[in-house]
This record gives sequence, C-alpha cells and structure tokens, in this order.
Amino acid sequence: MKLKIKLTHFFIWAILCAASFNLLLRDPFKSIFLGHELPIMAYHNFVDNSKATDTMNTSVEQFHKDLESIKRQGYTSIFLSDLIAFCEKGADLPDKPILITFDDGYISNYNLAFPILKEFKMKATIFIVGCNVGRKTDVITGEKLIEHFSDSQAKEMLNSGLIDIQLHTFNLHRPNFNMVSIRDLMTKDRYAAYIRNDTWALAAYISRIGGNANSLAYPYGFYNSQTEKILKDSGIKATLTSDRGINYIYKNKKSLYGLKRLFPIK
Repeated sequence: MKLKIKLTHFFIWAILCAASFNLLLRDPFKSIFLGHELPIMAYHNFVDNSKATDTMNTSVEQFHKDLESIKRQGYTSIFLSDLIAFCEKGADLPDKPILITFDDGYISNYNLAFPILKEFKMKATIFIVGCNVGRKTDVITGEKLIEHFSDSQAKEMLNSGLIDIQLHTFNLHRPNFNMVSIRDLMTKDRYAAYIRNDTWALAAYISRIGGNANSLAYPYGFYNSQTEKILKDSGIKATLTSDRGINYIYKNKKSLYGLKRLFPIK
C-alpha cells in the first residue's frame, strides 16, 4: 500500500515537472529564464563578382542566398533599438530575431546590398567610420580606400526604414590606432576623454543625418573591460565584437554588451 502511494506521488511529481518545463519553453517565460537566441550576421563590402568573395567581400549572389535562407528559416530582422527595448523595458521581440550588420560604410552597402534588402523587406544596421563618410582616400594618410557612401545616400537609406546607422568610431579605425592601442599613449583620464569625444563626435553626425546613435561595433574587434565601461558611461547602450558565436539575450542590460557575431566564410 505504501509503495503504491509513493509511486503515485512520484508520477504526480514527474507530470508537474514536465508541465513546468514545457511552460518555461514558452514566451514570456522562455525569454525570462532561457533567453532569446540571437544570431548577428556581419558583412563588410559587397561585390558583383562571386569569385572575389572572402571574409571582407561578399558577392551579391551570396548575399541574396543568405537572405533567402534567413527568410526560409523564419527569422525576423530587427534593429538594435528593438533589442535595447527588449532588454531595458521588456518589449516584445519576434520569435526568431536576427540582426544583419555591415561594418565600415562602403558605397556597396548602398548600391549593391540595399536593393536586396528592399527586395526581401529586411532590416540591416550599418556601423560607419565617421571620418571616411563619402571618401575614397584616407583623411589623414591620403591612401586609397574602398569608396564609402555619402551623407545623402545615408539619409536615403535611413528614410527607407530598413537601415539603421550606428557607430564604428569617428577616427579610431586603424590596426595600430584603435580603442585599445591608444591606451598606452596617454593618461587614464585623457584616454577616457579621447574615446568619449570620438564617440560623441560620430553620435552627433548620426543625429544630424536623422539617425539615433545607441550602439558601437569595435573596429577590428579590439575591446576590453575598460572600453566597455567608458562606452557605457558615454551613453552607448550596446556593443558588438568580432568574437564569433550566437548570443542568448535576456531581459537585462548586461545582455547588450560584448555581443558576438557570425562572419562570412570564404
């Protein structure tokens, strides 16, 4: 008799555990306890020639296939402002959110990738280097650059509702002159002020063309705990790295920093 009672209690306990686990797998409990899985795609320049594709250059053919795959798998593209609203205010996210990002601000983002985004009605975020907007040569060294899109082209993309423009620093996008490397060139206070001023200069530009700066992608992926703190104190609400992987996002602000990304593979 006692054994039957114990077995009955065990089965009731097992059923309750299974029901509770099933409940946790559903929104809103899933996003609270298990988080949202968030892939972030990262691209740079786009080219017509499929043979030129590598980690920095993606062919229009491949980008079209990527968006087809994203759509087929049921993902919904979002902006970082949507992610920030989820983490800070508990706003809703789609069941399968995805961020599509471009770094640097090349003109190919405008004349090659933008039309494909319009075709699929998908959103993308472009992280621009402020000092290179509209330029074909480096503002300091004069060396030749891949052309970057202009103010008017940036405004057109912003006005479409499919493009968000964010920060890739104003002038800290160099292998040997970036947010981490300049630390040894100045005092701690001057270093923090330098990064803040660079950040605010680009944020002001983005505001002037009709955008709303809230996030920064680290040039070359160089970052540390110090840069994270300075950017938080400067009003940056999300940071993206070059660390590879998929993110799990929870309803708290900590989820917004040090975000991982997925880069194209040759």
